[in-house]
Amino acid sequence: MRVKLLIFSRRALQQRLDALSAQLSAKALDDLLGRLNQSGTGRLPAMWEAVWLHALGQVGPFDHERPLVTGKSPDFSFSLPIAGGVVNVVGDITCASDRGLHETNPIQQFWNELVRLARVAKLNPNHFKYQVGHRIEGEYPKTRTVLKLPSRAELQGFLKQHVVPFLRALARTGDATGKLEIRVDDADVTISYDMRQQFGGGGHAAYTSFTSPIRNPIYTQLSKKEKQLSGAPPDSLRVVILCDAGCQAMQRSQLSTSMSAEEIVGQFLRKSSAIDLVLIVSPERLNPLDPHDRRHELRARIAGAPAQPGTRRTVEAGAALRQYLERALAHLPVPVLDPHNASLRASLPAPGTGTGTLGIRMNHKSVSLSARVVLDLLAGRISAEEFQRIYGWHPESERSEPNPFARALERGQLLTSASVLPGGDEDDDWLEFGFADVDPATADFRRPPA
Repeated sequence: MRVKLLIFSRRALQQRLDALSAQLSAKALDDLLGRLNQSGTGRLPAMWEAVWLHALGQVGPFDHERPLVTGKSPDFSFSLPIAGGVVNVVGDITCASDRGLHETNPIQQFWNELVRLARVAKLNPNHFKYQVGHRIEGEYPKTRTVLKLPSRAELQGFLKQHVVPFLRALARTGDATGKLEIRVDDADVTISYDMRQQFGGGGHAAYTSFTSPIRNPIYTQLSKKEKQLSGAPPDSLRVVILCDAGCQAMQRSQLSTSMSAEEIVGQFLRKSSAIDLVLIVSPERLNPLDPHDRRHELRARIAGAPAQPGTRRTVEAGAALRQYLERALAHLPVPVLDPHNASLRASLPAPGTGTGTLGIRMNHKSVSLSARVVLDLLAGRISAEEFQRIYGWHPESERSEPNPFARALERGQLLTSASVLPGGDEDDDWLEFGFADVDPATADFRRPPA
């Protein structure tokens, strides 16, 4: 379990929930809290709803879930001043996710189980590598990639039948290398073992890229919102705030053959008469190739239907709405986790235990660690072995970093202080340990300094 389960920190979310208590009804607030506290797929949509309702409230007053004539209750509605009058805005907050694709292609579960079974067999998971085949379903452009793996429900049985005997044989013989090829039914899996290999992992085809403008999670969510907002007053601007809850098409780095979120939204708006504007919001990691830089930022793109003079889709109304939404964007918190990992962790219990999300800071006089991880260690929620793995000090850790506390002790340095330093936007704080100079209590006697 992990501290970071959501895209935004729990501390930042609680601040916004406190503020929303003055804007939402008690029932609406309780519903939002229930979805945030409940493990499962509803957690990320509730998170986005909370931060966006708060952000809109910082720009101006709005009505929450005011019913339309159809009985549908959009997330927000407000009056937007424009030159010569006022236009009403009705909108919904929604999320796009590849979660359904991950359910169909359980590659992460496959790797997690392989790692677990390797450890049961007393083998180092870092020495394993896998390759999974795939097939193409449908006709272009309505094609999709499907990995050749058993279903999620059948995966454990598959591994027990085909992989466990391979692992036991490796453990029994002590061979330095090994290879297992499985070609049965719809499964196409190759697992290699090499004791010289330092990092575990594998490869497979990308199953989250789309060539169809309509067969994808983004178009599906926009179509749902189109039905919900079709009952808005004819002269009202209809807006959808489309948020990333783990959808690869919404990220900047895209395969050349895959349609981007902007392309899909553009195709949708060209045929929709019910939606006038879509705001696309996706947190993205800065410096993605730098493993030591965990900062994230929000990237927003606004796509609008073509202006039509004499209708609600005027140039003036569109410009005013864009400016309003850009002002609201400034009130969203700073992301602390990417949507893909937040989506994968949505089913984990909150708030979870620590995993060193702040990393480590050190010099010859001090070492700073996650205060949450140390507390979990002292409370018995994680073992000493897990603690070592978190920071890469365990012999089987991928990073295999030297233990700074062990090095300080070898030098004869003892602890002189421990203090908690604020962690900022993180749901964690730094616990800084200070070291003295070489202490005779744990080092050889030495000559006094000249």
